[in-house]
Amino acid sequence: MPNNHTLPALPALPQLRLTTPSLPSSLVELERTVRPEEVASRTPTLRRALTPAERSILSRLVDEVAPLAEAKPDPETALAEVGKLFCAFPAASLSTAATEVRMEAYESALEDVPAWAVAAASKRWIRGEVTVLEDRPNLSFPPSPPQLRALAVDEWSKARGALWRYRRLLQGKAERVVPPEERRAPPKAMLPAMGG
Repeated sequence: MPNNHTLPALPALPQLRLTTPSLPSSLVELERTVRPEEVASRTPTLRRALTPAERSILSRLVDEVAPLAEAKPDPETALAEVGKLFCAFPAASLSTAATEVRMEAYESALEDVPAWAVAAASKRWIRGEVTVLEDRPNLSFPPSPPQLRALAVDEWSKARGALWRYRRLLQGKAERVVPPEERRAPPKAMLPAMGG
C-alpha cells in the first residue's frame, strides 16, 4: 500500500539552466484561485490553507531557486564565459585593440547580470534556443553583447519570477469563510436600508 504522506520528488535543477520545477497540481489549482485584484500581491488570499506537505515543497523550491534569483553579478566569471563562446565560435583574427574594445562591450552589457545566467545564455546560444530574441541571429557567430545580455536576463528573470511565485504562495493567507450558522444577523436598524 503506498504511503500517501510521502512528499513527491522534485525535479532536479540543472546547474546552469533554470527550468522551473513543476508545482504539484494542487498548488497550481490553488494559485489559480487568487482574485484578479490580488495578482500582484505578495500576500494573496488563498481559497484554503496550505497543507504541511505543500509548505514543505514550497520551502524546498525556495531553497533551490533563491541562490540563482538572488545571485550577485560576477563580471570576471561572466567574461570567462564570453571567452569560452569565442573559443567555440572563432572569429577572424582581430587586433589586440579590437579584442579589448569587444571585451569592454561585453563587460558593459553583462556587468549587472549573475555569471550563472551568462553561462546559461551561452549554452542556449550554442543549442540555438534563442527564440526570445526578436531578431533572427546568425548562430554561426558568437552573440553580440546585447543578444547575450537579453538571453542572460531572460534566464535570471525566470529564476526571480519563480522565487517570487513560490514565496508568494508560502505567504498567502487562507480566506476566512464564516459558515451561515455562525453569521450574525444585521442590526434591525439596517434592515429597512437593505430592503428588508
